[in-house]
Parts: sequence; structure tokens; C-alpha cells
Amino acid sequence: MEKIEGAKLIGRTWHYNKRVPKRLVDAYGLPEFKRGSMQTKDPDKARVLARAMLTELDELTAKLDSVAERVKVYWTLTPKEQERLRGDIAQNVAALPNDQRQLIQKAGGVSKALSDMEAHDVAAAFMTGAVGADYRVKDDVGEEYDPDEREIEEAQDEAFLALQEKKGKALRGALTAADVIEPMANTASGVRALLGKFCEAKGYVNTNKIKNKTRMQYEYAVRRFVEYHGDVPFADLTRKHLSDFAADFIKLPVSSRKDIRVRMH
Repeated sequence: MEKIEGAKLIGRTWHYNKRVPKRLVDAYGLPEFKRGSMQTKDPDKARVLARAMLTELDELTAKLDSVAERVKVYWTLTPKEQERLRGDIAQNVAALPNDQRQLIQKAGGVSKALSDMEAHDVAAAFMTGAVGADYRVKDDVGEEYDPDEREIEEAQDEAFLALQEKKGKALRGALTAADVIEPMANTASGVRALLGKFCEAKGYVNTNKIKNKTRMQYEYAVRRFVEYHGDVPFADLTRKHLSDFAADFIKLPVSSRKDIRVRMH
């Protein structure tokens, strides 16, 4: 009879048959054995399924060697593993240079530092390209305004943007050094991702029973932006994206159909 690691032929049907490593049982609360029908009589298909199962177990094992990977799946870990992770984090933070350690402590701990970092990232991302956008729209339509007032407001916005970027970068550096996050991890990549992180940071949460009105308003604006420009990655976002959208927003029909995502100049 053909042998396949992680599988066993029972009658004419292949079944999973693998003892799960104790480390995984303890960390994730997995069953001691992986068993169950593969629902196939084909040994080639059984071999593929068994290999996928073994690969998944290997990947779960590899994650346990990294603090950052365990942080990502914290709520799937057993209480014992969560406690172990908190101990590893505390040890890593204690080994940081004094300035980085104090930065995390001042935030109120690692969890709050992560939350603050995301809030600074969100604030900076929203400001990127938005500095002076209202006045550029006024330029386009020929509306008059006080140039000194514009200069002051833009300087304030730029200072706010620089501050958010500085604070976010400092926290990311400390958390990365403590192996709590991977380099450049946890950053929103597009407009939709940014919206989600922004709403989470502000507490604008939708539930099955109650929809947050503020979040719905933001979601509407972002949906229309995505229909107009696409889900632009922040690395590619420019001021022109925002000014073009602002100028044409009132002309857009009330629709979420993909066929309206066109320029309306």
C-alpha cells in the first residue's frame, strides 16, 4: 500500500493522519491529532492535501519564533502563549536604548504605542496632498482669498504633517527594534485601507445592528474617490488627485457603478 506522510488510507478513502507538535497544541489550542476525511480516493490528490497540511503546520511553527508574528495573531493564541508573548515583549523592550524604551513607556505600553503609531500614520496620510487643496480649488474657480491667510494655514498644515510623520516614525522605530512589528509593517497601502485604520483609531465602528453615521459619511466620500481615481496607493497619491476630485466631486452622479469611474473634465 502506498504511504503518504500525514495521510492514511482507510478503506478506499484517504484521511488526514498527523500528530500535531506539542508546541502548536500548547500555543494555538489545536487538537493533538489532525484527522478527518480528505474526501478523495486519488493518492495524488491526497499527497497534495497532505503536503498543504504539513506546510501549514510548519508555517505555524515558524511564527512562534517571531514576536512580531505572534503579535499579529495574539487573539488566536492560548492564554499561556499570550502570557509568554507578553514576557518576550517586556524583555525586548527592556533591552532597548533608553530613548526608545522611554518612548514606549510614555505611550502607556506596547499596545498603546501601536495604537498611537497607527493614529499618527493615519493623520499624516490624510494630510499628505491635502495641504492647500482648498485654496487650489479656489484658484481653479477664480475665487478670491487672502494670500497671507493661505500662507499661514498652509504653514500650520505642513507643521502638523511633519509632526505626525515624526511621531509615527519614532514609534515605529522603537516597536521595530523591540521586534513587535516588522520593518514598515502595519501601514495602510491605499485609500480604502487608510479609511479602515482611521475609523478604528477614532472609534467609528459599524456593528451588525448599528451603523456609525460618521463612518458611513467617510465611506461614501472614499467610495466616490475610488470610483473616480481608483484605490490609489499612498506612495502614488499626489495633490492633483485630491484637487481634481474636489473640483469634480459635485458633478459626480449618485451611483456606485464601476462604469462611472471616469474623468469628468
